[in-house]
Amino acid sequence: MLPALGFSQTFEEIITMTDVERFRKVMIENDYKRHSTDSIRIVYADGLEKDSLGNYVARRWGSYHLKSNSWRLKFVGGFGAWIDYDKIYGEVKENCDFTEIIELSDSIEAVAYKCQDTKLQGLISLHEGSDYDYFIMHHNNPNINN
Repeated sequence: MLPALGFSQTFEEIITMTDVERFRKVMIENDYKRHSTDSIRIVYADGLEKDSLGNYVARRWGSYHLKSNSWRLKFVGGFGAWIDYDKIYGEVKENCDFTEIIELSDSIEAVAYKCQDTKLQGLISLHEGSDYDYFIMHHNNPNINN
């Protein structure tokens, strides 16, 4: 199976996702398949399957919120997800400036960064979710849950 985002280009790919077309380009080039599209968002998945209850599950998800021009990458499940997430997080910490801590809920906080010298506007925030899920998001409005 191909990695979702190649190690040598991980950060470079993420900072190119400045609009829906570039987001779609990165998803397609990294073997994500489009799962759904509606008037609110486009959702891609890597390793998409149905579980025994008929629910869709995947190793990685990418969604683009059309109205806010924001995106989210979700890495699902255990140590493998953490490795993929941590590669990107390391590059973000090295190449971007910390701006703030964002409280997404009573129990979830995200670290926000501003990446200078890129066309990507807004923040990239990184946080761990529940059940070993990890998220990387770009957003112009931290209250958007895409």
